[in-house]
Amino acid sequence: MYLILSINMLSLCVTHLNLAPRHLTVYFPAFLLLLSGVRTLSWLHKRNAQISLRRARNALRITLIFAIVLSAVFVTWSLSLFTYGDAYTKGQVVFFIGVTLTTIITCLMTIRQASAIMFAIVVIPTSLFLITQPEPVFHAIAVNMVLVIGAMIFVLDRANQHFRNSIEKQSELNAANTKIRKIANLDSLTELANRRHFFHFLQTRIEDPDCEKFALVLLDLDGFKPINDVFGHPTGDKTLVEIAARLKNCLPPNSFLARLGGDEFAIIIWETPHQVVVDVIERTLGVISYPILFNEGSAVVSATAGIAYFPDAAEEAGLLFERADFALCFAKQEKRGEIVEFNLHHEENILSSANLAKNLRESDFEAEFSMVFQPIWDIASINIIGFEALARWNSPSMGAVPPDHFIPAAEQTGLVSNLTKILIGKSLDVAETWPQNLKLGLNLSAVDLCSHEAITQILSLIRDRKFDPKRITIEITETAVMRDFERAVQSLNRLRKAGMQIALDDFGSGNSSLSYLQKLPLDHVKIDKSFIQNADHDPRAHEITLTIVRLCASFGMTCIAEGVETADQIELLSKIGCSTLQGYFFARPMSANRVDQYIAENSPVLSIGFG
Repeated sequence: MYLILSINMLSLCVTHLNLAPRHLTVYFPAFLLLLSGVRTLSWLHKRNAQISLRRARNALRITLIFAIVLSAVFVTWSLSLFTYGDAYTKGQVVFFIGVTLTTIITCLMTIRQASAIMFAIVVIPTSLFLITQPEPVFHAIAVNMVLVIGAMIFVLDRANQHFRNSIEKQSELNAANTKIRKIANLDSLTELANRRHFFHFLQTRIEDPDCEKFALVLLDLDGFKPINDVFGHPTGDKTLVEIAARLKNCLPPNSFLARLGGDEFAIIIWETPHQVVVDVIERTLGVISYPILFNEGSAVVSATAGIAYFPDAAEEAGLLFERADFALCFAKQEKRGEIVEFNLHHEENILSSANLAKNLRESDFEAEFSMVFQPIWDIASINIIGFEALARWNSPSMGAVPPDHFIPAAEQTGLVSNLTKILIGKSLDVAETWPQNLKLGLNLSAVDLCSHEAITQILSLIRDRKFDPKRITIEITETAVMRDFERAVQSLNRLRKAGMQIALDDFGSGNSSLSYLQKLPLDHVKIDKSFIQNADHDPRAHEITLTIVRLCASFGMTCIAEGVETADQIELLSKIGCSTLQGYFFARPMSANRVDQYIAENSPVLSIGFG
């Protein structure tokens, strides 16, 4: 703008140099040129500067004022030259005014107020001046100037409005894109990177040729689910937010932290020796275990961690994550609450589990699975009172697979309900041949216990077989109950309503067993064998066993001792009031065709049954 004005002004000065006074053709134009040059240099100096919105508004306001004043000065100066010279020079003055106004209005088109103000204080006065001239041509020019510049201002205003709308829409689109990117890449609860962002980040960094060694840590909370069950999901959400804040505060500043979902987090720690990583994660696990306070009370969670190092464990993102997950799975199974660094042994275990799951999916449940039965004795009457049914799998490719291996695999592969139905059917087939007062103990997995459909199938199966449900004792573990406490209680109530009794297995091996005595609809409690086998020589195990027996008596429940192997243990249990026993002292689990013989040999007089 200033360059065009300066060129036009110089051309006007040259043609009027010998016609008008020097203060109008030299001195005053020189001042205007200097002023325009200063403003031009000022804008050139600021062209790459980053300024705030407030400073930008102030700069535009000053520009508007300066442009209006400068244009008024230019037009006043040019009209002062109008009286000098002939018709040609007057025409040049009018041309100068028109070009000056057009230039300024066009250059300031993004400032909407500029064109209206320029029209009011420059175009109208100039047109009135031209109308006062005696020559009709200037009258026509005046009208033409008002119409043309007015029309130009209208067109520029519409263009400005369109430009403004485009900018606003672009801003709204950018804001929406930013919000979408945030939603797509951030966990809405904790505001950490989410699973998608984490995997993209991990892949991008590993593909970087300059990527240095780093540790990938997968961290899973222990004891989080009971918080949801007891306090509700809002409190569970608060717990996750608090854990996320603690993680942020105790990790190194350049670490990358993400929430993968549920109560699982991922951490990347850069270029750090193994021991330093372990020290950081140990400190992190310690911080996580601090009590979390709520209005409803307090809760304590712990965490387990698996670590894999790049590039030692793997050089690909997917494989590195998989191996960190192997380490975490191993830690959850064998060293809960601790840190495990990946090694090939973990991968072998996981691959072995995958092979187990594959063989389980391909197995013939009817042909390959069978039931064995271990007797439960009442030593007060010296009689057998029932048998616990235990599943066995003899795989053609893997041989004998223990239940603590194939039951978790069946749960993970979604086959457990079908397997349970077949195993219960096999158990009922055997138990139907027993004397009517012998009980049958059936174990339910966590998946079955928390499934309305599975419980319905079990009840239908027993009803269709016309087997007396009062002869059945359903055995559950604390782990099964913890999977979904509310559904577990609903299922147990349905089973009890049908006439069955409920036994809590492995009592004392978990963390919250005492609370279940009060909360669950129980008839029997089976003391974990770890206490029984030490009770005759370990004073603490003896006291714990005695306490459990007394607790059961106070709650009106039968106490069953598992893992009995010696006569000394029997004598001790009898003295403290526990007369219902099970273990190798009486018999190892036996096949179905051996049960009838065992009953005939050991139970000349059968009791009514426990419970």
